[in-house]
Amino acid sequence: MNHAIIPTGCLKFVAACATAGIELEKGSKGISNTYSKDQKYDPDEPGKVFYYLSESNGYGPINLAKVWDNPDQDLSEYADLDGRLRNCRDAKTWLEIADDLEALALNCAFANIRRFSRNEFSVDSPKVSDEETFAAELLDKLPGQMRAGTFANRVKIANSLKSCWEPAMFAWIKAFIANYLELKNAWKAARPSIRIERENNPYPLIIPKGKQTRELLRRWA
Repeated sequence: MNHAIIPTGCLKFVAACATAGIELEKGSKGISNTYSKDQKYDPDEPGKVFYYLSESNGYGPINLAKVWDNPDQDLSEYADLDGRLRNCRDAKTWLEIADDLEALALNCAFANIRRFSRNEFSVDSPKVSDEETFAAELLDKLPGQMRAGTFANRVKIANSLKSCWEPAMFAWIKAFIANYLELKNAWKAARPSIRIERENNPYPLIIPKGKQTRELLRRWA
């Protein structure tokens, strides 16, 4: 397991990843908060903050970064999905569409979060409604329902997808808002460190701030 290191300036991306189920790396610091000569320690203000997100050979922040940079691509693929569903006439294509829907649901949610983060549209309330919760749960189940059924159900599935898509996207966006607000102050839980640049040495010292800070500075600076 590796981790992707994301700077604090990308907090919205970190919150979006958290919404997609990507957690802070358990085997690392999770969050680091470092002060320096140019950014002096202040208990009420963050230093240079980095977030360590889980990354594996599967789906991780590197994959989602591509959606973040180009949200329109996946949204355009979703626009073609209704026609593909309604016109499907063979089992192999039906299963392929089920796989595509499973991937597109997450990618399009991420893409819409990106659009929301750029103020391209707004939400009426940050609270997830019962309708939005139900829609998100239905959208999550649709690929499995497709695999368990046949293309004879194509009209029913297409209608279900059309009815649940928009409220499900808003459920994701509102979850993103909650994660963003929570992560905004998460740096306060990280143990602060001090970064010390050294002459004739390209590697700075990163010393945890605490009772032994002065002793560590005397020993290593």
